[in-house]
Amino acid sequence: MGTPLKVLLVEDSTNDEKLLVWRLRNGGYDPQVTRVETGGDMEGALRSDTFDIVISDYRLPTFSGPDALQVLRSIDPDLPFIIVSGTVGESNAVAAMKAGAHDYVMKDNLLRLVPAIGRELEDAKGRRERRRAEEALRESEQRFRMMADSAPMLLWMSNALGEFTYVNKPWLNFTGRTLDDETGDGCRERVHPDDLPSCLAAYGQSVGSREAFQTEYRLQRHDGEWRWMLDTGTPRFHPDGSFAGYIGTCIDLTDRKNAEIERETMRLENEALLLQAAMAAMQQRAFLRDILYSVTEGKLFLCNTPDELPKPPPEQSAPIVLRREALRELRHVTDNVASAHGLNGERTMDLVTAVSEAGMNAVVHGGGGEARIYAEQDRVQVWITDRGQGIDLEHLPRATLERGYTTGGSLGHGFFLILNFTDRLYLLTGSDGTTIVVEQNATPPVAAWIADDRGIPHIGGLEAAIMSAPEIDTDMQPSV
Repeated sequence: MGTPLKVLLVEDSTNDEKLLVWRLRNGGYDPQVTRVETGGDMEGALRSDTFDIVISDYRLPTFSGPDALQVLRSIDPDLPFIIVSGTVGESNAVAAMKAGAHDYVMKDNLLRLVPAIGRELEDAKGRRERRRAEEALRESEQRFRMMADSAPMLLWMSNALGEFTYVNKPWLNFTGRTLDDETGDGCRERVHPDDLPSCLAAYGQSVGSREAFQTEYRLQRHDGEWRWMLDTGTPRFHPDGSFAGYIGTCIDLTDRKNAEIERETMRLENEALLLQAAMAAMQQRAFLRDILYSVTEGKLFLCNTPDELPKPPPEQSAPIVLRREALRELRHVTDNVASAHGLNGERTMDLVTAVSEAGMNAVVHGGGGEARIYAEQDRVQVWITDRGQGIDLEHLPRATLERGYTTGGSLGHGFFLILNFTDRLYLLTGSDGTTIVVEQNATPPVAAWIADDRGIPHIGGLEAAIMSAPEIDTDMQPSV
């Protein structure tokens, strides 16, 4: 039995059909041939069935090869089309090739037919794959623009030179200008003259170092009012690692600057806005990763492949198979390893709490799994892998950031707790399971920009700010 091959044959000679079938069978195919002689029959066959290839004579009593090619191009332009004729001249063959025919074979040289079919089937596969890739890219770009235009914030993108290439609809509504006005260096025209030098300096330095940045400046609204904006930029990279530019968000800070006592509340509201944008992204996974990394101040890294997980230090114990009865062992081993590698009691307790919660979620939601513990001096890393269904992309933002949110995924409501008790988390989740890497240092990292105007670092979250803040003077005047 040869390779199955469905052939639509445009031919008026039954003898030539038999010869063609014989040649295809000798060439290793098992042909299923549908023969048509008119344009109407050909169109009906193409719309009612699927074929691997179209083979057409050049001249028929009421139809022709060029006519058949036009019918095919209107229905399925990727389907291979080969002219097999005993009468086509070289000039006609060339004209047919220019019109879209993929090859032509003379009937007195059918030895060329089988290799030609093999080649054209492979080329057709490549054409379909390219078309699907192009359609997927267009659909992805359309989804991104729909998401960006519906986001409750100003979004922008730049190229590797720092020039704006895109701003979303809310940005254009804010400035009252066109996309052409805002791209390139046009957006600088709306920045307050007093803020422009420092804004350009911060942006230029970040572009040169390929690092994330935050800066504040006044941006003129369409009604002429100057509004304070918090501009956050996250670097983007091509698959080959080269710098692609930035993606950024602008949040209106005017009310927050006029009400210092609401500073932490407004920060949480900004996080909620970023979360909404991340949820709207859904299938834009790379964009979602940037948002989560920014919102968690660099604590959470969403991995697309296992290669993006961190390189572990030396392993400290045998793997622990995660079952309910093994969770006590997991806590005990983690405690011992952390204490032995320079983590003090509080840091160790935080790590044990986070690891215990992660292990429990792997057991409850992921059907069990495995834990591995790695460490070096002043750093401990715990890997927990489960066999669950993973977290759907549409649930990832809420599952990782919202307190009390739960899904049927492998992490559920405990991830908020894990995130707030560790220095760094790496997350890789998909239909074949979930891996999280919990990392804790002896000394907690504190980003410089997190400190408030009094030099006191934010502990993290509104609750911590309330616990550490002095009594608020209700007569305090807001500053701008």
